[in-house]
Amino acid sequence: EKRMITEKTNYELLAALVSSNKKVEAIMNHYAHNFYLITRATYEDLRNLGLTPQEAMRLVAALELFKRSYTTTNIKKIENSNDAYSIFKDLSFSNVEIFAVIFMDRACNIITHQKMFIGGISEAAVDVRIIFNRAIALSAVNLIGCHNHPSGYLQPSTADTTLCNQIKSAGKILQISLLDF
Repeated sequence: EKRMITEKTNYELLAALVSSNKKVEAIMNHYAHNFYLITRATYEDLRNLGLTPQEAMRLVAALELFKRSYTTTNIKKIENSNDAYSIFKDLSFSNVEIFAVIFMDRACNIITHQKMFIGGISEAAVDVRIIFNRAIALSAVNLIGCHNHPSGYLQPSTADTTLCNQIKSAGKILQISLLDF
């Protein structure tokens, strides 16, 4: 049966990328039948689940194309928190904590943004001095800090609150504002 691709189930779409239903079941079971978790799959993970090198590469490439299409943005100026979210929504695909910063001028035009610190499953060591060293080098006067919670628990921890306060305090001295965290 040749149904349109848009009519196929997630299971059928995955089966189109690998050679057997047994491999699809292995992937689905490993990732608890959660397609969001599958987006975190690595080539090595998929090879360990029995996919051939070609199948693993094909699936990783398809996942990467999805992530890029989902996260590509042409935002040049931060107008609201949704704009900031759009820039770093790809952090949600990571299984480790990442701390990222948007550096902006006085009018909130984006100078650049970057993932600055990569940690483990539950934390990333963030050095406030490195953030401000970069901000000064870029002549940035506004910052937005962002990090993910790979656990999915979205409430800020005590460490998150402490870090936010440290960045705000350092920024006051340097006249660089933390607009959001």
